Amino acid sequence: MAIIELEKFKGIIPLLLKSKDVWTHYDEEADVLYVHFEKPNEAADTELIDTNTIVRYDESGKIIGVTFLNASKV
Repeated sequence: MAIIELEKFKGIIPLLLKSKDVWTHYDEEADVLYVHFEKPNEAADTELIDTNTIVRYDESGKIIGVTFLNASKV
């Protein structure tokens, strides 16, 4: 099960490697993990790629962050 779940997140590894800085914040009460590749992180667009993952884009279409819903269960 864990290997299958990890496979879903391989897609963000290139983003992590390209970013000099990565910020994370975990909201325990909401069980949401925020991963930011840029600061400030104001998204022009978002995309729900599965029931637990939201990708945030800037005006140029560049990915600036990923939000993981129900993070402790993923």
